[in-house]
Amino acid sequence: MMMVRKRSCFIFILMMIALMGTQDLKGQNGKALFEKSCVACHTIGGGRTVGPDLLGVNQKRDKTWLISFIKSSQGFIKSGDADAMALFNEFMKIPMPDQNLTDAEINQILQYINEKGGAGEGTGEAKPEPAPVLIGNVNSGLDLFTGKKSFTNGGATCISCHTVNDKAVYYGGSLAKDLSQSYKLLQKAGIESVLQYLSFPAMSDTYSKNELTAEEIADLTAYLQKVSEKSDQQTQAGLGSYFLLYGILAFFILIAIIEAFWRNNKPKSVKDHIYNPYGL
Repeated sequence: MMMVRKRSCFIFILMMIALMGTQDLKGQNGKALFEKSCVACHTIGGGRTVGPDLLGVNQKRDKTWLISFIKSSQGFIKSGDADAMALFNEFMKIPMPDQNLTDAEINQILQYINEKGGAGEGTGEAKPEPAPVLIGNVNSGLDLFTGKKSFTNGGATCISCHTVNDKAVYYGGSLAKDLSQSYKLLQKAGIESVLQYLSFPAMSDTYSKNELTAEEIADLTAYLQKVSEKSDQQTQAGLGSYFLLYGILAFFILIAIIEAFWRNNKPKSVKDHIYNPYGL
């Protein structure tokens, strides 16, 4: 009888160990899946980048909604879901790529986000040291963008696919988006995230084996910031010119209307019929 009890206790302990190991593996899988599929555009408590910060997303949205959006955000948006459309518009209509993930894998990611969101708050978990902030060089960023300066790891030049509204850039590619307003849309964290994690499929195909260095990312970010700021200034100057032109045009139209009204209503002299008998 004692042997049976000991054996039952031993089996129970093994089952608990196996269960704990399974839960830990799920957490590890969630982390690996997040780093593979999500970290390029999202953070957990680090602020918005290309996409929203996912801290607390499990409390903001129900699981069915999250699974549908993660699997095919564009399909979900086209279905007319109001929250999905609002999120799409809030993030400058930058499409989130469809994720080839099972429901179970998405649940593991959501579990990891939930656990990660609570880490460091009274748990005693040490927070990682912040990465040193690099100050980008605008001129170096321009040279990297145009190809005057080669990337350290041999990646293709930006100008082969992109263009910007900059007098220093005489030509540009048309295979991908105009980057003139990219910094305004994504801000520093977003640009750096895109360049570091190669957020879009075309970028991943081009640079997966030719990753950019931290210094190159900082330089390109600084250059795109300058381009965006100059583009805004040119837009404001252009609007000022348009307002001036339309103001002058409106003034002359007003003068013409007044002149026509005055001619038709000015008082006629007593002898007007003598000088103009035909009413001309």
